[in-house]
Amino acid sequence: MRMTTMMYATLTFMAALIAIMFVATAVSSVVNAVRENEAVKQSLRRSAVI
Repeated sequence: MRMTTMMYATLTFMAALIAIMFVATAVSSVVNAVRENEAVKQSLRRSAVI
């Protein structure tokens, strides 16, 4: 009984860890896209000024 509980706890922990990593990757990807978008806008502004 105790062994299966431990196994389920371990599997749940691993699943949670993978989910957290997935969310972190998604968030960093969105942040990166926003930064890239801002950089493109600024470079367009610079070229428009020149």
